Amino acid sequence: MRKLPIPPDCHSADQAIELISGWIVDQKLQCSLYPSVFEKNPENWGVLLADAARHISRALEEEAGMDKDEVLSMIWKKMNESWNDPWEEFDGDHVEWPTTDDEA
Repeated sequence: MRKLPIPPDCHSADQAIELISGWIVDQKLQCSLYPSVFEKNPENWGVLLADAARHISRALEEEAGMDKDEVLSMIWKKMNESWNDPWEEFDGDHVEWPTTDDEA
């Protein structure tokens, strides 16, 4: 199992909340997310996803020599294709957020 590092600023922040985590498990994409974090402004998920795409494109430009604009275009194209897939084919369940002693 390979986990990504926690951003350094999280260790010294007064508040830090993990919003989304994606995994490839036996060649299938799975994710965990905190859907209600933006319940008053769900459009902020769009900001997060756009920001993630920008970070991905810059990282691939730096690490793999790919053109960041081309990477963004490929991400956008695949998002549109995936968006237009029928919802009946979407697989997944909502799992309740576990409570911790801090939240009780």
